[in-house]
Amino acid sequence: MIQKAPLADGGHIDFEVHGDSGPFLFLGSQLYVTSMLPGGNELKPQYVDRLKGDYRVIVADWPRGNGASSPALGESCTKENAIADIHAIADAAGAETFAWWGYSFGAAVGLQLCRNNPRISAFVCGGFPPLAQPLSDMLYVVRKMAIPGAVVLPEGMELTEGMKQMGQQSIRFYESVAGNDDRQNVAEITCPRMVLHDVKDVIELGGITHDLSMRTRAEEDTLKQMGWDVAWIETGQDHYAMVDAKAMVEATEAAGVTTLIGFNYLKIPSVAYARAVSYTHLTLP
Repeated sequence: MIQKAPLADGGHIDFEVHGDSGPFLFLGSQLYVTSMLPGGNELKPQYVDRLKGDYRVIVADWPRGNGASSPALGESCTKENAIADIHAIADAAGAETFAWWGYSFGAAVGLQLCRNNPRISAFVCGGFPPLAQPLSDMLYVVRKMAIPGAVVLPEGMELTEGMKQMGQQSIRFYESVAGNDDRQNVAEITCPRMVLHDVKDVIELGGITHDLSMRTRAEEDTLKQMGWDVAWIETGQDHYAMVDAKAMVEATEAAGVTTLIGFNYLKIPSVAYARAVSYTHLTLP
């Protein structure tokens, strides 16, 4: 059932909660569970259905402007406002605490949301390096992509209003985190935490090749020393592994990746990859 989370400025965010019991798990801003890309909502059940038996899964048309949520207003996706929006959604869902699973932009948001935040029970950072964060690169790219005609879409795909809104919100967010000290950022995240990449997590954006897996691979030892688990999967889909659920499930279950965070085991089919990791274990209250 679609619900509406009221926002302080009078707007609202559409969201749903799937599952009747268990800890809350918030699927962050990710291509396959929101309306930002054509077909996104068609993929959603393939992920949610794997989780709702054990968790109360929150999915939302966020950032603003996606689906039937209120349109973005000016600076609405600065890091401070983004965190306020996410908390408002969690409040409306009745989630005092929740795990955040972010992929790509959603992971970048999570790196800010989870800093010294007692409401976050666990954090999965998918497809975005916690250290050596490519923030200046991303800001350059999203600004460039906002120029009319700068993005060539595949044949048959039209630029949706949600995609336009997402572009503007990405600019606001990356502007607000410019100059972020990523080592201090990571040190301030103390909940159970992991980073998860395809072994070739590479994306071409704005005329630049971004090798996200290389960044995390270079900092893997440091991340582990700082209490992070680091998991690698191989899908053959690079950064876009999450849009091909069937191939992702087959490739990653065959890989048999297992990640352990904390001491209590809860079987969580990988959210970012719809069981991208055969058995991922997180500590959740």
